[in-house]
Amino acid sequence: MVIFDVDGVLLDTSGSFPAVIASALLWAWTCVLGRVPDGEGFTLFHFAATKTHPSFNDDYDIAWAMINCVASAETTSLERAMPSPERWRTVIQGCGADVPLWVRRTFGETVCRHAVRACCEELYFGREYLEARGRKPLYATRQGGFWERERPLMDIRWTDIPRPVGIYTGRTDEELDLALRLLKWEDFPREMTVTADRGIKKPSPDGLALLCEWAGAVS
Repeated sequence: MVIFDVDGVLLDTSGSFPAVIASALLWAWTCVLGRVPDGEGFTLFHFAATKTHPSFNDDYDIAWAMINCVASAETTSLERAMPSPERWRTVIQGCGADVPLWVRRTFGETVCRHAVRACCEELYFGREYLEARGRKPLYATRQGGFWERERPLMDIRWTDIPRPVGIYTGRTDEELDLALRLLKWEDFPREMTVTADRGIKKPSPDGLALLCEWAGAVS
């Protein structure tokens, strides 16, 4: 059996989720905290440093963690509040498996998790996508979503793979639907996918075990 992740395996997401995090940080810094948006903000180097920690699989929680990190700094300058990527890597070493618990204990919760996650979701999908589905964005001002920057890394149909195929991803069902659209895999069987909406999150091995069971690949 072949089990794929989506981000960085089936799709190049270097232009989407890091940009969502950076934009959410600027939204919180300026619109929620009313501070000065100077400096570079969240960079791909911060993103790469965060991904060295296995608990930070959820990109929207990366945004929430960084937002509350900088919010806890006693400065109105984002440039001074932002830790360097190296410093950030050191800081998150103290995080265990429970990211929300660690963030609240380490930085407090100046900006609530629910609002940050909602902002990130809107930034990812974009106003046009959400409004076409009868949803009114509260945070996103861009018409297009950052998902439109994603590009396929594979030029093959899933039906051409000579093994049972599954997908185990930290995406929601709706985010996965967009990925499958970009891949032209719209006919991929949803019963062979494990997403965050199933209540199983990477890096838990339960998702792999479940897919193997569904495919009859368990001895």
